[in-house]
Amino acid sequence: MAHILGNITGAFRKNAPLEVLTHPNPLLYQKCEEIDIAHDEDLPSLVKGLVQAMRTFDGVGLAASQAGILKRVLIYDISESQDEPQVLINPVITDHSEELSTADEGCLSFPNIYFPVTRPSRVTVKAYDVAGEPILLEDIEGLLARVVQHECDHLDGVMIVDRAKPHIRKTALRTYATYEYQPEEYITIVDAQTFEAEISPGAIAHGANGETIIFAHDEAIDE
Repeated sequence: MAHILGNITGAFRKNAPLEVLTHPNPLLYQKCEEIDIAHDEDLPSLVKGLVQAMRTFDGVGLAASQAGILKRVLIYDISESQDEPQVLINPVITDHSEELSTADEGCLSFPNIYFPVTRPSRVTVKAYDVAGEPILLEDIEGLLARVVQHECDHLDGVMIVDRAKPHIRKTALRTYATYEYQPEEYITIVDAQTFEAEISPGAIAHGANGETIIFAHDEAIDE
């Protein structure tokens, strides 16, 4: 279990390295509070700590709640160089497309396990920077839209397993509960319903990059 550096009031220790909390830490399932940007003296230190933690744990995004800080702030960096971190404070998704897209997602708080998650293809987000200046991300799509939605979910106490189909969620939670964490080992959970060929329940395969592939069936719901 990761060490809890914060509490429900959002306090944290300045200059202490932030750790990433992992499921089933209860702080991950609590809704974060809005930040009073003008009067939050800890905000710059918090943002800096989140950026450092995101880089340390090799992520593309991180919400404050993942570090045990229940404040509505997230960071992300989807640049190829991984040196262009962006911050969104008090973000709100104000619009989203009817069109949906499905892609594999992973999460630092649910480490090394990936599975399909369906989200709106495009979203519009309003937020603020650390100086209190407004930010508008209008009709963003692709990886940026997925990362921002993923991190906004964290601020509302929602994990990726909560966004998965029931049988995918069941398989993911069961796999996580029995998984002995290895930093370089990756597990991908695949929806067996997407394959034309019949796949036996519980079937396991290995991908081209050495990852373990687990096939999830509807039967997993009743097990």
